[in-house]
Amino acid sequence: METDEEDFEKTRKFIEELAAQEAVKYVKDNMLVGMGSGSTVKYFIEALGIEVAKGLKVTVVPTSRETEELCKVAEITLNLIKGGGDLLWEKIIASVSEREIIIVDSRKQLLTCCRALPMILKLPELH
Repeated sequence: METDEEDFEKTRKFIEELAAQEAVKYVKDNMLVGMGSGSTVKYFIEALGIEVAKGLKVTVVPTSRETEELCKVAEITLNLIKGGGDLLWEKIIASVSEREIIIVDSRKQLLTCCRALPMILKLPELH
């Protein structure tokens, strides 16, 4: 019998996979895709890899070494940026993007306050 924690983990993974599959629908042929990091990125890369195997042509700019390795395993073409921290590259890539899609689940609900001095506060999880 599964514990509540194991059941929660299964549900979380399922939701992340669904979110990733939905996000892949926005990727079009010959697109340059900036690929961030996070718990859902592996599901996105798996789903994108399936589409690439079917003939979708994309080039990915990974923002972390982990993302780079996952893309290599999925045989996704890479255009690499070397050096710097992951968050820095995510910000640079986002700043030049036509469209930014951020895949999150309910654990990542954030509140942005004060436009003059941007600050992000993580909301406590409700049980």
